[in-house]
Amino acid sequence: MISQSMHSDSAYGTFFNTSYLTDAEADLFITLSYNGANLDELLYNGKDLLAGRDFEVNQDGVYLYPGFAGEGGTLTMRFTQGATWNQQVKIVGDFILADSSLPDTSSNGSPNISSGEIVIDTSQAEVSSESVAADQGTSDDTIADSERVSQPDINAQPDADREPADINQTTSQAQAGTLVIPVEFAGHDVKRINLVTGNQPIPLTYLEDYQPDVPLGQLTLSRTFLATLGKGRHNLVVETFAGGHYPYTIIVDEKGIRGLAK
Repeated sequence: MISQSMHSDSAYGTFFNTSYLTDAEADLFITLSYNGANLDELLYNGKDLLAGRDFEVNQDGVYLYPGFAGEGGTLTMRFTQGATWNQQVKIVGDFILADSSLPDTSSNGSPNISSGEIVIDTSQAEVSSESVAADQGTSDDTIADSERVSQPDINAQPDADREPADINQTTSQAQAGTLVIPVEFAGHDVKRINLVTGNQPIPLTYLEDYQPDVPLGQLTLSRTFLATLGKGRHNLVVETFAGGHYPYTIIVDEKGIRGLAK
């Protein structure tokens, strides 16, 4: 749930304050905790929406009829008491990961992974310019909003419950030994990344292991994370808040480290 300073008598959305739609003509349901308040006014991008024509309200929240979203925007909910609640609506396209590579430049011709040191000069790093298939994974065909995304234990997956607004922050430029993956975000925000080993996915830690950068169109895997990988193939799954799951393979061998989109 979003952490927000509000009066105890304020109504609010019970999940993230951003909803993701894969179809601009889709409907949307926003779950609300009313706290004794009633919805008094609903606006979309500053324009009044009419109950019965554009939406309806029940004890669980607000249902917006198909076709309301347009190109996306802000839903403003004003209640009979307490604070106003704003819900962002994003129309998302195809999330695309591209191939990437980090060639070995060590003296022995092999990436020194097991020791925790990757001897790599990023000035020689190359990124594949080959085209990537448009469909990288699956997502809901109609509505894929944040209300349908289950929230895992924050202790088990420390990055899972952060707000999308926090995802796009940039803390630093990529440093030596990182793998920079070109990404076409198309409105998506990354929720989590799992390393798949057997039947038990291992969650990567946001900022420590990976860092999405929407303005730059890239996803960086850290030197710390790459140092934990032995030689061979390692399967990742990138999950977005829209509900899509996108596989990505990391190969570590005598040539260096490569990332392959599927």
